Amino acid sequence: MRFLIIIAFLFMSSMTQAQERPIKLKENEALSGTFSQKRFLSGFDHPITSEGEFYFEKTKGLIWKTSSPFETELRINKTGMSQSVGGQATIEVSTSQFPALKTLHDVLSLSMQGQWGLLEEKFEAKLTPLETGWSLSFQAPKDAPFKSIYLKGAKHLKKLIIVKPEGDKDVINFNNQTVLQVE
Repeated sequence: MRFLIIIAFLFMSSMTQAQERPIKLKENEALSGTFSQKRFLSGFDHPITSEGEFYFEKTKGLIWKTSSPFETELRINKTGMSQSVGGQATIEVSTSQFPALKTLHDVLSLSMQGQWGLLEEKFEAKLTPLETGWSLSFQAPKDAPFKSIYLKGAKHLKKLIIVKPEGDKDVINFNNQTVLQVE
């Protein structure tokens, strides 16, 4: 019996050591990488797929550049959201016009920064250790433009699933992430 307890303890400690903990960006750091997104919409047989690059810096927010199927740039920061196509602004919405954007910004900003404790506290979520990383899921507040969010990663956020109130969902995979020094 004692031998089984020792084996179980050794197995559990090796799992804990193998698990990657999420990083936290420092004040002078930014995060960049690539993404692929599948948007599942009711009424469509196949998801709409897009891909591109992203850049996140706490003071600038998230810059989301889609390269396929067509080029767009989306910026989300604490004051709102803007989108441009070919350098021409197509959408500009402030958080005062659409308060739910603040929730979306907070979720994206906190997850990109690795501020999991604040995500847990603000959205009553729990960071769950997995064998090869972690996951975090939560139900959105009433004013949010989504129903629930599921995040999964290791050192960095790897997957984000956003489920919308009408049942549509976005599945976003993050790759080639690099922490950059900024001034």
